[in-house]
Amino acid sequence: MNGKRPRTDDGAHDASHDVHRRQRQKRDGRGVLIEMQTFQNGQYDVSYAIPIELGSPAQTLNVQVDTGSSDLWVAGADCESDPCGDAGERYDPSASDSMQGSGGTPFSIAYLQGSVAGEIVYDAVRLGGDDGFEIPAQALSAATTVDNEPLSRRFDGVLGLAFSANSIIRQQVPEPAEDDDDDAPNGEAITTNLFAIDDPPASAFISLLLERPGSDRYPSLMGIGTHPSATQLRLDQSPHAALNYLTLVSSLSGTLLFNVLVKDIVAHPSTLAGHSNALDKDQSLLATPLRAVLDSGVPLILARPDVANAIYGAVGVGPGADGLFYIPCSTPLNLTFTMADTTTGVEVEVPVHPIDLSLDTRGESGANSGGGGSCTGAIQSTTNLGGGAAAATVDIVLGAPFMRNVYSVMAYRNPSTFDNGTTTEGSDGEENEENEEDEDDNKG
Repeated sequence: MNGKRPRTDDGAHDASHDVHRRQRQKRDGRGVLIEMQTFQNGQYDVSYAIPIELGSPAQTLNVQVDTGSSDLWVAGADCESDPCGDAGERYDPSASDSMQGSGGTPFSIAYLQGSVAGEIVYDAVRLGGDDGFEIPAQALSAATTVDNEPLSRRFDGVLGLAFSANSIIRQQVPEPAEDDDDDAPNGEAITTNLFAIDDPPASAFISLLLERPGSDRYPSLMGIGTHPSATQLRLDQSPHAALNYLTLVSSLSGTLLFNVLVKDIVAHPSTLAGHSNALDKDQSLLATPLRAVLDSGVPLILARPDVANAIYGAVGVGPGADGLFYIPCSTPLNLTFTMADTTTGVEVEVPVHPIDLSLDTRGESGANSGGGGSCTGAIQSTTNLGGGAAAATVDIVLGAPFMRNVYSVMAYRNPSTFDNGTTTEGSDGEENEENEEDEDDNKG
């Protein structure tokens, strides 16, 4: 698919829109950094979102960045579900001159929690504002039914960043005919079409740097084809030089999600002043590696019951009467995850800060049955780890609490082809000093 503007319904080419598009795609020749917004609904539910522009004239909506799904949907103007009433904006396909219908093709998706249904349409999607990129006819859903999805005044839909092979829309939309021109709409995920436009990002990757709620040590940034500066990442070398790539683990259906192997999880004695746990030495918790998926759209780390029991058992904690794990707020979990690439032999250790492994829900009504001095564990157990083709390939979902501790780069092509460059924005930014006893520097 290329980046030419699709024709309007009457067949006349919209030259004014072409000028507008050229202006919007001025950038540094590599990519664009997008500042993400962090939305928090209590200690438990933290989402990261970016603004996108849909259609012509542009309609701006905020969408949650989700590495655990592959489809783009937004609350539609015709949605009457209660969550849509909470959305800040709704997308009206009929108000867009660049919208192309799909003949009423239905769309529905079920997440670990919540579901969405609507109709598939094609419209221009712009990422990154004036310096960003435009996909002229991206398949998306204008949702008419949203169940148990926490839309808000600042969060209007979901942007799936996983692979096209995992896309529900792609499964619903027929392949374009061979004699169709390059502008013919297709059902590919946005991560496929983004890197196939006429003027694509120089490198086919998307990166995520997630801030910790209540901290300004790191900004929340999404990079398309470019990295934040070394200063923003608190590195003493270029981000490109500091990266270690892991080969993704494929399922029987191919590469669907960002699946990696966790070789081990090690529990450590607490190093936080004034806090202690039951450990006096390091303890390895895994007998065999885990198949993990990186999922920025999940506000917890979700694991098989035996894995969760092993983690909390190391500090003398079992599940509560409601099946959830609670730990004394003064008993921190101190864990390091070792990620392994069996193809290259690369191993990456990711220490996860104790702050990200417990949630102080004591003041939230109905949120804590673990007792007055207990915090809710950010690692919880489930037997439902994805559903469908992905279920057999996942033992643990590494959600936002894990991803806040690492700078993640999702490569959609071989990383050896990537541009080494880094954006210069923020290179003179102010250093944010914090007490290392309160918050360690765990990004890497």
